[in-house]
Parts: sequence; structure tokens; C-alpha cells
Amino acid sequence: MRVLLPLFALILVTCAAGPRADAVPDRTRETMNRVFDSVAVLMPLAVDEAAFEAEENRAAIASALETLAAGSDLLQVHGVERDQGFQHLARALAADSAAARDAFAQGRAGKARYRVRKLTESCVACHARTPADAGGEFGLRLFHNMNVETLGGAELAQLQQATRQYDAALENYETLLADSSPSRVWSVADYLALNLRVRGDLVRPVPVLTALLASPDLPRWAQRDVKRWLADLERVAARPALEDPLEDARALIDGAQAQQDFPADRQGLVGLLMAARRLDAFLASHPRGEAAAEAYYLLGRVESRLGTSPRLGQVQSLLEAAIRMAPEGPVARKALDRLEWHLAIEYSGSGGTTLPEDVRKTLQELRALVEG
Repeated sequence: MRVLLPLFALILVTCAAGPRADAVPDRTRETMNRVFDSVAVLMPLAVDEAAFEAEENRAAIASALETLAAGSDLLQVHGVERDQGFQHLARALAADSAAARDAFAQGRAGKARYRVRKLTESCVACHARTPADAGGEFGLRLFHNMNVETLGGAELAQLQQATRQYDAALENYETLLADSSPSRVWSVADYLALNLRVRGDLVRPVPVLTALLASPDLPRWAQRDVKRWLADLERVAARPALEDPLEDARALIDGAQAQQDFPADRQGLVGLLMAARRLDAFLASHPRGEAAAEAYYLLGRVESRLGTSPRLGQVQSLLEAAIRMAPEGPVARKALDRLEWHLAIEYSGSGGTTLPEDVRKTLQELRALVEG
């Protein structure tokens, strides 16, 4: 999946267990407001290279980055009191904010702009954890302050997703997929994710994919995927959900993996997305305990297969959450084993034997929790 603002790792996975807006402590809300105000300055400029590098905007950008970095540090402290999804977003926001501020101060506007575009994933995703009216208001404010005329169809649809304009995003995806552009095939998975994981709609994508499959210029590898997805949409729609949501999610994940010839194979996409939707809903109502640990572990399995996370951090955060939620439970050992494997792959240059100090310490702590 190509991404301008890859929200599926951040909005749709980690935001499932977000608290109500009225449950956010005043100190956190005040900090979030400062963060949002800074993003409202930065995000419109970040999509316009000339504007971001213009001298007349330099003071405003520098001030917003400084405020954002300070606010992000505070959110990271507040994150200790919150669920694992919030903690991951807070850490990602703090890291990208500091990197953007430092790069801009050093005159590296291009790198700073890239980091700003990365950090807005966390800001918009975090605000999307509150009720729809609040998240929509902030997203619309950002969107209408941006010059979107330079964005292509896929980038525009992804930005609309990130700002929670789902109907507009779906319409743009459908226009894009009806076009003859060869690049449209890279947007099919994003379109499916919005329909299935966000909306739970297994019907709307069918005529769109059917028309796409009939296109004479559709690459052979894409024909394979689309045929499978159409069959799975029909099969999953007719399949009665199991009474236990975790058992249901496991069955969907196992079925999806059985269709995949290799981990990045997109054949199992429909089952994975529907499993993620089940798990998101479960964590929204069961954010703690051994069952939540199982749900976090299953989401880690899903995310590692979907490949929607822009970096390992999302999978790592989910597996770490599974361990910390119930370190003496049956899922903790499985989560630790899978986490160690992912870290070995992430740091494959050393075969996983040389880890960054903070990663090594966290892994040691998790081992101690599991092994006693």
C-alpha cells in the first residue's frame, strides 16, 4: 500500500481502545490542544514544498515545531497513564517532532518537511480516538487549510481518510479505480481496507472490483489478487460469525494465512482486514485483562501480515502490549517469541544480535516479566 499518511497502522489499529473525549484529563487535553494548533500550522505547509521553504513562513514553522516538540514530550509522559495504543502514538509523535524541529533548525528543510508529514499521522490518529464529531472537526479544519490541488487521486483519498472524510475518500478511490492509469492497482488494498475495516461493508467493493477485473490492461498478478478478494468478499459475507470474537478473529487470520504463499502475499487481505475489525471492536469494550492480551497478540499477527505499518514500531507495540497486559498468561510467551523474531529481522544487519540500547533494555524487561 502506498501512503501519504498511512493511517491504517495508526488510526485503525492502535486507536481502537481510545477513551471518550470527556475521559481525557484536563492536563492532557490542554497539551493536545497545543499540539493540534501546531499541526494546523505545519500540515498545510508540509504538502507544499515551496511554502515550507519560504522565508516568510520560517518563523511560524520554527515556533510551531518548538511548541509541538515540547507538547509531544508531555503527551509521552501522560501516555504512561493510558492504553497501549495511546502510548505508541505518543512515542512516535515525540520522536518525529524532535527530529523535525532539529532538522529545520539545522537548515535541512526537506528532512524537516518529511518528518512533519510523518508526525501528522500520529496527531490525526490520536485525535481520531475521540468521538466522531470532535475528530471530524479537527480533520476538516486541517483539510480545508491545505492546498490539495497538487495532490494526485490516491494521495487525496488517503488525506481524506486521515482527516476522517470517509465518504469522500471512498468516492475518490472509486473514481481512481475506474480510470485507466496503471498506478490505480496500488490503491485497491487501501480502498478495501476503508470499506472493510472502517465501515465493515463487504458489499460496496464488489461491483468496483468486478469492473476492475474486466479491465483488459490489469496486470496478471493484480488479476490473481482481485479474483481472490472477490471470492473472499462473498465467502466472508455468507459466513456466520463465531460467538466468541477472539475465536472468530483467529479463524479469519488462520484462513487468511493459509491463502498466502509468503508473508507479504496479499491473497489473505479480506480475512485479515475483517479480523482486525473484530479485534478493534473487542478492545474498545475489553481494554484490559488476559483477553485483551490475546487481542493485542492477534492484532500483532494481523499487522505483521498486512504490512501497513510504516515501521516495525506498530507490530512491536502490539506484541509488547500483549506481554505487559498478562505477562503470566499463555499468550505472553508466544508474543515474546514473535517479538524477538521481528527484532531479528528489523536489525538483520547484525542478525538481531546487536540491538539499539533502548530496544535491548525493553526486551530484557519483557523477558524478565515472562520468565520471572
